[in-house]
Amino acid sequence: MHAKWRRKSFGMLLLGAISLSDTDKLEVLQRLDQFREWNSLDNKRYCLCCSKIITGYEIQVSGGTRGMGPMRIVCPTQGCHSIPMDWSLTKHYQNIVASPPSGRPAQHLFRKTHCHS
Repeated sequence: MHAKWRRKSFGMLLLGAISLSDTDKLEVLQRLDQFREWNSLDNKRYCLCCSKIITGYEIQVSGGTRGMGPMRIVCPTQGCHSIPMDWSLTKHYQNIVASPPSGRPAQHLFRKTHCHS
């Protein structure tokens, strides 16, 4: 593990992004996401903040002993700073969208007001 500048496809530079092997990244996700289980980097999550489906491969890891402060994981979407508590299992999202409990469109169930900026 080591901290470095990483250029993302959307052109943004992330300071303190950590480059990890797949095994190490899965271990970090399993340790830092206290809300949901990670069995593989192929696992998907629905970000309640940016409305994107993200995978373990895409999630950004930063910080750590050689990074800037404590290690953390965040959504990879440009401008989104969501953390694991803001991610839902995609099957839960798909079930709600398919049959929302109120009969109204499901978008009202996912509010962005709690997301981290």
